[in-house]
Amino acid sequence: MIAFTGCGSEFETLLDGKTSTRNYTFSWNEFSGIYWSEADGTIHRINFNGTGEEILRVSSNIPLDIAIDTNNSRIFWTEYTGSAYRICRGGFNEDDTVVVYTSSYGPTAIAIDNSAGIIYWNEYQTASNHHDIWRCNITDELLTGTKWFNELANNNNYTYSMCISTTGNFYITANTYYDTGITLGSNNAGSPYLGTTALSDSDNLITSLNGPTANSVPFKGIATDGTYIYFAANTNHGTWPKRISRAGLDLIVSDEGWLYQNVSDIQKITIDLTNHKIYWTSQTDKRIYRADLNVAAPNGTAELFITLENTPTGICISQ
Repeated sequence: MIAFTGCGSEFETLLDGKTSTRNYTFSWNEFSGIYWSEADGTIHRINFNGTGEEILRVSSNIPLDIAIDTNNSRIFWTEYTGSAYRICRGGFNEDDTVVVYTSSYGPTAIAIDNSAGIIYWNEYQTASNHHDIWRCNITDELLTGTKWFNELANNNNYTYSMCISTTGNFYITANTYYDTGITLGSNNAGSPYLGTTALSDSDNLITSLNGPTANSVPFKGIATDGTYIYFAANTNHGTWPKRISRAGLDLIVSDEGWLYQNVSDIQKITIDLTNHKIYWTSQTDKRIYRADLNVAAPNGTAELFITLENTPTGICISQ
Protein backbone atom coordinates (compact mmCIF):
# COMPACT_ATOMS: atom_id res chain seq x y z
CA MET A 1 0.00 0.00 0.00
CA ILE A 2 1.50 3.34 -0.99
CA ALA A 3 0.86 5.60 1.97
CA PHE A 4 2.44 8.75 3.32
CA THR A 5 2.95 9.44 6.99
CA GLY A 6 4.58 12.59 8.30
CA CYS A 7 4.67 15.11 11.07
CA GLY A 8 4.42 18.86 11.44
CA SER A 9 4.05 21.74 13.83
CA GLU A 10 1.68 24.63 14.25
CA PHE A 11 2.15 27.71 16.42
CA GLU A 12 -0.35 28.98 18.96
CA THR A 13 -0.26 32.50 20.42
CA LEU A 14 -0.86 32.54 24.15
CA LEU A 15 -2.55 35.29 26.19
CA ASP A 16 0.83 36.65 27.40
CA GLY A 17 2.00 37.12 23.83
CA LYS A 18 4.31 34.14 23.81
CA THR A 19 3.94 31.25 21.40
CA SER A 20 3.89 27.53 21.92
CA THR A 21 4.46 24.77 19.41
CA ARG A 22 2.00 21.90 19.01
CA ASN A 23 3.25 18.85 17.11
CA TYR A 24 0.98 16.56 15.14
CA THR A 25 1.19 13.58 12.84
CA PHE A 26 -0.78 12.89 9.70
CA SER A 27 -1.12 10.08 7.17
CA TRP A 28 -2.45 9.69 3.65
CA ASN A 29 -3.22 6.56 1.73
CA GLU A 30 -3.39 6.86 -2.06
CA PHE A 31 -5.45 3.69 -2.45
CA SER A 32 -8.06 4.13 0.28
CA GLY A 33 -11.59 3.62 -0.97
CA ILE A 34 -14.18 1.04 -1.90
CA TYR A 35 -13.29 -1.85 -4.21
CA TRP A 36 -15.72 -4.18 -5.89
CA SER A 37 -15.91 -6.76 -8.70
CA GLU A 38 -18.58 -7.24 -11.35
CA ALA A 39 -19.75 -10.29 -13.26
CA ASP A 40 -18.42 -8.89 -16.55
CA GLY A 41 -14.87 -9.48 -15.27
CA THR A 42 -14.06 -5.97 -14.08
CA ILE A 43 -12.63 -4.78 -10.74
CA HIS A 44 -13.43 -1.20 -9.71
CA ARG A 45 -12.41 1.39 -7.14
CA ILE A 46 -14.17 4.56 -5.93
CA ASN A 47 -13.63 7.18 -3.21
CA PHE A 48 -15.82 7.18 -0.10
CA ASN A 49 -17.56 10.35 -1.30
CA GLY A 50 -18.59 8.67 -4.55
CA THR A 51 -16.02 10.37 -6.79
CA GLY A 52 -13.08 9.04 -8.79
CA GLU A 53 -14.51 5.73 -9.98
CA GLU A 54 -12.00 3.74 -12.03
CA ILE A 55 -11.66 0.27 -13.53
CA LEU A 56 -8.51 -1.47 -12.25
CA ARG A 57 -8.82 -4.85 -13.97
CA VAL A 58 -10.63 -6.43 -16.90
CA SER A 59 -10.75 -10.22 -17.05
CA SER A 60 -12.39 -12.74 -19.34
CA ASN A 61 -13.45 -14.67 -16.22
CA ILE A 62 -16.05 -14.01 -13.51
CA PRO A 63 -14.58 -12.52 -10.29
CA LEU A 64 -16.37 -13.76 -7.17
CA ASP A 65 -14.71 -12.19 -4.12
CA ILE A 66 -12.05 -9.55 -3.48
CA ALA A 67 -9.64 -8.59 -0.66
CA ILE A 68 -6.85 -6.04 -0.21
CA ASP A 69 -3.29 -6.89 0.87
CA THR A 70 -2.52 -3.53 2.46
CA ASN A 71 1.04 -4.44 3.48
CA ASN A 72 2.16 -5.17 -0.07
CA SER A 73 -0.14 -2.90 -2.10
CA ARG A 74 -1.94 -5.72 -3.89
CA ILE A 75 -5.43 -6.90 -4.73
CA PHE A 76 -6.43 -10.55 -4.40
CA TRP A 77 -9.58 -11.97 -5.93
CA THR A 78 -11.25 -15.31 -6.64
CA GLU A 79 -12.69 -16.02 -10.07
CA TYR A 80 -14.49 -18.67 -12.08
CA THR A 81 -13.05 -19.56 -15.50
CA GLY A 82 -15.95 -21.69 -16.68
CA SER A 83 -14.21 -24.92 -15.72
CA ALA A 84 -12.10 -24.09 -12.64
CA TYR A 85 -11.87 -21.70 -9.69
CA ARG A 86 -8.74 -19.79 -8.84
CA ILE A 87 -7.17 -17.01 -6.78
CA CYS A 88 -5.42 -14.16 -8.62
CA ARG A 89 -3.42 -11.18 -7.45
CA GLY A 90 -2.18 -7.94 -8.93
CA GLY A 91 -0.87 -4.49 -8.04
CA PHE A 92 -3.01 -1.38 -7.88
CA ASN A 93 -1.42 0.48 -10.75
CA GLU A 94 0.20 -2.32 -12.73
CA ASP A 95 -1.50 -4.23 -15.50
CA ASP A 96 -0.36 -7.54 -14.04
CA THR A 97 -2.37 -10.60 -13.07
CA VAL A 98 -0.76 -13.62 -11.40
CA VAL A 99 -2.69 -16.85 -10.81
CA VAL A 100 -1.63 -18.11 -7.39
CA TYR A 101 -4.10 -20.96 -6.77
CA THR A 102 -6.37 -23.15 -8.91
CA SER A 103 -8.89 -25.85 -8.01
CA SER A 104 -11.82 -27.63 -9.61
CA TYR A 105 -14.40 -26.55 -7.00
CA GLY A 106 -13.60 -23.42 -5.07
CA PRO A 107 -12.13 -21.21 -3.83
CA THR A 108 -14.96 -18.70 -4.03
CA ALA A 109 -14.47 -16.64 -0.83
CA ILE A 110 -11.25 -15.10 0.52
CA ALA A 111 -10.20 -13.02 3.53
CA ILE A 112 -6.87 -11.45 4.43
CA ASP A 113 -5.53 -11.00 7.96
CA ASN A 114 -3.24 -8.04 7.25
CA SER A 115 -1.93 -7.88 10.82
CA ALA A 116 -0.53 -11.41 10.47
CA GLY A 117 0.14 -11.45 6.72
CA ILE A 118 -2.13 -14.48 6.14
CA ILE A 119 -4.69 -15.14 3.40
CA TYR A 120 -7.61 -17.55 3.89
CA TRP A 121 -9.80 -19.24 1.29
CA ASN A 122 -12.43 -21.96 1.04
CA GLU A 123 -12.46 -25.14 -1.00
CA TYR A 124 -14.96 -27.94 -1.43
CA GLN A 125 -13.29 -31.36 -1.38
CA THR A 126 -15.10 -33.48 -3.95
CA ALA A 127 -13.20 -36.65 -3.04
CA SER A 128 -14.08 -36.53 0.66
CA ASN A 129 -17.38 -34.65 0.22
CA HIS A 130 -16.72 -31.89 2.72
CA HIS A 131 -15.69 -28.28 2.88
CA ASP A 132 -12.47 -26.87 4.35
CA ILE A 133 -10.87 -23.48 4.98
CA TRP A 134 -7.21 -23.11 4.00
CA ARG A 135 -4.60 -20.47 4.74
CA CYS A 136 -1.14 -19.41 3.56
CA ASN A 137 1.41 -16.62 4.00
CA ILE A 138 0.36 -13.73 1.80
CA THR A 139 3.90 -13.27 0.49
CA ASP A 140 4.21 -16.81 -0.93
CA GLU A 141 4.46 -16.75 -4.72
CA LEU A 142 2.01 -19.65 -4.99
CA LEU A 143 -0.59 -20.45 -2.32
CA THR A 144 0.07 -24.04 -1.29
CA GLY A 145 -1.45 -23.52 2.11
CA THR A 146 -2.41 -25.37 5.28
CA LYS A 147 -5.87 -26.73 5.98
CA TRP A 148 -7.06 -24.62 8.93
CA PHE A 149 -10.73 -25.49 9.43
CA ASN A 150 -11.41 -29.09 8.47
CA GLU A 151 -14.85 -30.25 7.39
CA LEU A 152 -17.41 -27.62 8.35
CA ALA A 153 -20.22 -29.18 10.37
CA ASN A 154 -23.83 -29.87 9.41
CA ASN A 155 -23.08 -30.42 5.70
CA ASN A 156 -22.75 -26.68 5.08
CA ASN A 157 -20.32 -27.37 2.29
CA TYR A 158 -20.41 -24.03 0.52
CA THR A 159 -18.81 -20.98 2.10
CA TYR A 160 -20.29 -17.71 0.88
CA SER A 161 -18.27 -15.17 2.84
CA MET A 162 -15.66 -14.84 5.60
CA CYS A 163 -14.07 -12.10 7.70
CA ILE A 164 -11.50 -11.65 10.49
CA SER A 165 -11.74 -9.41 13.55
CA THR A 166 -8.88 -7.49 15.15
CA THR A 167 -9.23 -9.84 18.14
CA GLY A 168 -8.31 -12.84 15.98
CA ASN A 169 -11.81 -14.27 15.63
CA PHE A 170 -12.66 -15.85 12.28
CA TYR A 171 -16.23 -15.72 10.96
CA ILE A 172 -17.79 -17.73 8.13
CA THR A 173 -21.19 -17.94 6.49
CA ALA A 174 -21.81 -21.31 4.84
CA ASN A 175 -24.77 -23.03 3.20
CA THR A 176 -25.85 -26.48 2.06
CA TYR A 177 -25.91 -25.35 -1.56
CA TYR A 178 -23.56 -23.45 -3.80
CA ASP A 179 -24.25 -19.83 -4.85
CA THR A 180 -21.95 -17.51 -6.75
CA GLY A 181 -24.74 -16.10 -8.89
CA ILE A 182 -24.05 -18.88 -11.40
CA THR A 183 -25.97 -21.66 -9.70
CA LEU A 184 -28.45 -21.29 -6.86
CA GLY A 185 -30.13 -23.66 -4.43
CA SER A 186 -33.74 -23.87 -3.26
CA ASN A 187 -35.01 -24.03 0.35
CA ASN A 188 -31.54 -24.80 1.69
CA ALA A 189 -30.03 -24.56 5.16
CA GLY A 190 -27.02 -22.60 6.34
CA SER A 191 -25.12 -21.35 9.37
CA PRO A 192 -22.63 -18.73 10.55
CA TYR A 193 -19.47 -20.11 12.16
CA LEU A 194 -17.06 -18.71 14.73
CA GLY A 195 -13.43 -19.82 14.98
CA THR A 196 -10.04 -18.33 15.74
CA THR A 197 -6.96 -17.61 13.68
CA ALA A 198 -4.81 -18.88 16.57
CA LEU A 199 -6.10 -22.46 16.62
CA SER A 200 -6.88 -24.83 13.75
CA ASP A 201 -10.22 -26.66 13.70
CA SER A 202 -11.62 -24.20 16.24
CA ASP A 203 -14.70 -23.40 14.16
CA ASN A 204 -18.09 -23.81 15.81
CA LEU A 205 -21.52 -23.66 14.20
CA ILE A 206 -23.53 -20.99 15.99
CA THR A 207 -27.03 -21.22 14.58
CA SER A 208 -28.84 -22.65 11.58
CA LEU A 209 -31.52 -21.38 9.26
CA ASN A 210 -33.57 -22.59 6.31
CA GLY A 211 -34.08 -20.37 3.31
CA PRO A 212 -37.38 -19.65 1.54
CA THR A 213 -38.79 -22.12 -0.95
CA ALA A 214 -37.76 -19.86 -3.83
CA ASN A 215 -34.21 -20.19 -5.12
CA SER A 216 -31.95 -19.11 -2.30
CA VAL A 217 -29.19 -19.83 0.14
CA PRO A 218 -29.87 -18.52 3.66
CA PHE A 219 -26.59 -16.81 4.59
CA LYS A 220 -24.74 -14.23 2.53
CA GLY A 221 -22.07 -11.65 3.46
CA ILE A 222 -20.40 -11.20 6.84
CA ALA A 223 -18.25 -8.34 8.22
CA THR A 224 -17.10 -6.87 11.53
CA ASP A 225 -16.39 -3.41 12.91
CA GLY A 226 -14.50 -4.81 15.90
CA THR A 227 -17.50 -4.45 18.22
CA TYR A 228 -20.27 -6.23 16.34
CA ILE A 229 -20.61 -8.88 13.66
CA TYR A 230 -22.94 -8.06 10.78
CA PHE A 231 -24.23 -10.82 8.51
CA ALA A 232 -26.76 -10.93 5.71
CA ALA A 233 -29.52 -13.53 5.99
CA ASN A 234 -32.21 -14.70 3.58
CA THR A 235 -35.43 -15.69 5.34
CA ASN A 236 -39.16 -15.85 4.60
CA HIS A 237 -40.10 -12.22 5.11
CA GLY A 238 -41.69 -10.01 2.52
CA THR A 239 -41.10 -9.76 -1.19
CA TRP A 240 -37.35 -9.26 -0.74
CA PRO A 241 -36.38 -11.63 2.07
CA LYS A 242 -33.08 -9.96 2.94
CA ARG A 243 -31.83 -8.50 6.20
CA ILE A 244 -28.61 -7.64 7.97
CA SER A 245 -28.44 -9.01 11.51
CA ARG A 246 -26.07 -7.66 14.16
CA ALA A 247 -24.48 -9.81 16.86
CA GLY A 248 -21.76 -9.55 19.47
CA LEU A 249 -18.33 -10.92 18.72
CA ASP A 250 -19.45 -14.27 20.17
CA LEU A 251 -22.27 -14.41 17.58
CA ILE A 252 -24.67 -15.51 20.31
CA VAL A 253 -26.90 -12.48 20.88
CA SER A 254 -28.12 -10.86 17.69
CA ASP A 255 -30.53 -8.12 16.72
CA GLU A 256 -32.48 -9.83 13.93
CA GLY A 257 -33.99 -6.58 12.77
CA TRP A 258 -30.91 -4.35 12.63
CA LEU A 259 -31.53 -3.55 8.97
CA TYR A 260 -34.17 -4.83 6.58
CA GLN A 261 -33.77 -3.94 2.91
CA ASN A 262 -37.22 -3.97 1.35
CA VAL A 263 -36.32 -2.81 -2.15
CA SER A 264 -33.55 -5.20 -3.19
CA ASP A 265 -31.42 -8.12 -2.06
CA ILE A 266 -28.30 -8.08 0.14
CA GLN A 267 -25.24 -10.05 -0.92
CA LYS A 268 -21.61 -9.29 0.06
CA ILE A 269 -21.04 -6.69 2.79
CA THR A 270 -18.06 -4.62 3.98
CA ILE A 271 -17.45 -1.97 6.64
CA ASP A 272 -15.86 1.49 6.48
CA LEU A 273 -14.35 1.88 9.96
CA THR A 274 -13.28 5.49 9.42
CA ASN A 275 -16.68 6.85 8.42
CA HIS A 276 -18.76 4.27 10.34
CA LYS A 277 -20.65 2.97 7.31
CA ILE A 278 -21.67 -0.49 6.16
CA TYR A 279 -21.85 -1.20 2.41
CA TRP A 280 -23.48 -4.07 0.57
CA THR A 281 -23.98 -5.27 -2.98
CA SER A 282 -27.34 -6.00 -4.57
CA GLN A 283 -27.54 -8.31 -7.55
CA THR A 284 -31.22 -7.78 -8.34
CA ASP A 285 -30.84 -4.11 -9.23
CA LYS A 286 -27.04 -3.93 -9.81
CA ARG A 287 -26.36 -1.40 -7.06
CA ILE A 288 -24.25 -0.78 -3.98
CA TYR A 289 -26.05 0.51 -0.87
CA ARG A 290 -24.83 1.76 2.48
CA ALA A 291 -26.12 2.60 5.96
CA ASP A 292 -24.88 4.38 9.08
CA LEU A 293 -23.41 2.04 11.71
CA ASN A 294 -24.06 4.56 14.49
CA VAL A 295 -27.84 4.16 14.20
CA ALA A 296 -29.15 1.56 16.63
CA ALA A 297 -31.92 0.19 14.41
CA PRO A 298 -31.72 1.80 10.98
CA ASN A 299 -34.67 0.09 9.34
CA GLY A 300 -35.50 2.15 6.28
CA THR A 301 -32.23 4.12 6.40
CA ALA A 302 -30.52 2.28 3.54
CA GLU A 303 -28.93 4.77 1.15
CA LEU A 304 -28.16 4.16 -2.51
CA PHE A 305 -24.43 4.69 -3.04
CA ILE A 306 -23.89 3.84 -6.71
CA THR A 307 -25.69 2.18 -9.63
CA LEU A 308 -23.53 -0.21 -11.66
CA GLU A 309 -23.44 -1.36 -15.26
CA ASN A 310 -23.19 -5.05 -14.35
CA THR A 311 -24.02 -7.46 -11.53
CA PRO A 312 -21.72 -6.89 -8.50
CA THR A 313 -19.97 -9.86 -6.91
CA GLY A 314 -17.29 -9.11 -4.27
CA ILE A 315 -16.74 -5.90 -2.28
CA CYS A 316 -14.09 -4.71 0.21
CA ILE A 317 -12.61 -1.51 1.65
CA SER A 318 -9.08 -0.17 2.02
CA GLN A 319 -8.81 2.52 4.72
